[in-house]
Parts: sequence; structure tokens; C-alpha cells
Amino acid sequence: TKLVKLDLSNNHFKGVLPSSLGKCVNLEVMCLCMNELDTLLPAWFKHLTALTDLNLSNNCVEGK
Repeated sequence: TKLVKLDLSNNHFKGVLPSSLGKCVNLEVMCLCMNELDTLLPAWFKHLTALTDLNLSNNCVEGK
């Protein structure tokens, strides 16, 4: 089974995105909104090539 949708919204996660998410290369939808993430988007995000919908709203995440 392939994980294609991950919704971890409103869990009060703090800090950085775990690098293990970079191994979920079949993800198409990821919702991490309404947490307390406060980091730059990590380099491993480039491996999520199937990702078409990403919601990071209501966090303090930045990208370069």
C-alpha cells in the first residue's frame, strides 16, 4: 500500500519537519496546517515529486 494522503493538521507539532517525511515519495497530498512548525522547507522536499497539494498554512514555515 502506498501512502498518498497525509493529514497531520491541528496537532500542535512544533519545530522542524521530520526528515522521515522525505521517504514518502508517493505522497500527493500533505496537510500540516495549524501546527507550530517554524523552519525552512528542508532539502528533502525535492524528493516528493508526486506532491500536488501542500498545505502549511497557520505555521511559520519559510522557503528559499
